[in-house]
Amino acid sequence: NNTYIGRKRGQILAKLNLSQVKYLPEGLMSPSHIYVYGDKVAITLWEKDISFGVLIKSQEIANRFKEFFNWFWKLAKK
Repeated sequence: NNTYIGRKRGQILAKLNLSQVKYLPEGLMSPSHIYVYGDKVAITLWEKDISFGVLIKSQEIANRFKEFFNWFWKLAKK
């Protein structure tokens, strides 16, 4: 997220090997983290009072989330 906390986290992550960090336009925020690997999609939600996760095993859904990621990646700025 393009917030103070998001940019601080981005500075830490950018130092990791094989990492590249970009930020979406201000105001566009997500309460979740989405991980796509192989034919799986993991969605985690982190809120003050509740944490929740879902794991989906589907190549078709994983492909759609990769398309979703690529669209946002093109929109994001360094």
